[in-house]
Amino acid sequence: MLTVNAVEMIRLYGKGSMVAAGTLKAPDELTIQRIRDFGTELMALLHTGNPLSVDLSTVQRLDTAGLQLLVQARREACRAGVHLELARPAPIVVETFQFCGLAGEFELPA
Repeated sequence: MLTVNAVEMIRLYGKGSMVAAGTLKAPDELTIQRIRDFGTELMALLHTGNPLSVDLSTVQRLDTAGLQLLVQARREACRAGVHLELARPAPIVVETFQFCGLAGEFELPA
């Protein structure tokens, strides 16, 4: 679980934070236009050293920038020894990872 308390969460990420109990909810679009804030939040949470689950259930659009961010997060998690789970991936996420040959590496349906 994350060790950052609620007051710190609001201070660090604002009142609209998508963080709850070790889970980060991805925005509906993981595209170059929308990933900047999400990417910053994701990397900051990985650097806490706590396990993290990224809920991808509501993702409707995923482009190469979004894919690159998730690959980078996986590498960063491995380097830091942090467990990163891509949870409840929406169909577009699974299809994109399958197309790119990455589904097995991320433990998504092949």
